Amino acid sequence: MQWPDGSGRLYDGGYQNWTNSWGTATVDLPLAPTGVRVRVRSAQRGSCREDPQVAVRIDGTTVLTSFVAPSSTTYREPIADVKRISAGVHRIEIGLRNNDPDDALFPCSRWLYIDRVTVVGSRLFSAASWRNAPLASDAPLDADQSAVARLGQQLASHPAWVNTREWSAPIYIAQETACGPRVIGVELGDLLKWLADPSSGENRHFLGMISGGCPDQSRR
Repeated sequence: MQWPDGSGRLYDGGYQNWTNSWGTATVDLPLAPTGVRVRVRSAQRGSCREDPQVAVRIDGTTVLTSFVAPSSTTYREPIADVKRISAGVHRIEIGLRNNDPDDALFPCSRWLYIDRVTVVGSRLFSAASWRNAPLASDAPLDADQSAVARLGQQLASHPAWVNTREWSAPIYIAQETACGPRVIGVELGDLLKWLADPSSGENRHFLGMISGGCPDQSRR
């Protein structure tokens, strides 16, 4: 990652950023990005009214902003969903946004210790799934085409689609238990936020849990 002269200094593999500036890097993403995460800690000195703020941009568009509570040892890992950005070559930028040592009323020197930026890319279906694999040219037709006719009738009244960028793809977590297999459904965005901060609040998009074999184990 490239930084402007005078914006900070290297430290133990990271970068200490003490000006309102952007560090930049060009990356070639093999998959469309679905999230971005930063590992960062901060410090400040003066009449400070808010914590140091970190921001991340992709191709000039801000995709993450977060205030980082000062700490000499503890790194934070703010995370954000990313939408409508394709796979390929992109410009990633990160930097401090609210250093203000010369403010007339509340002068505050702030700086960030930026350890790394992680761009997450995921494929909603495997490469060999019906969603991504082309149909073989010699694939035989089933002798019974009645299901196709019914599907055609349904599509005529209710168009079908697959969500790939909006509303978060549901994630299903399966586990074998004494009561049989248990499946929990959550949404991708909520799962990422919970992994970053287990105390982040209510799981408003919890899709439910199904567990077979024991009484009173199936509930929403």
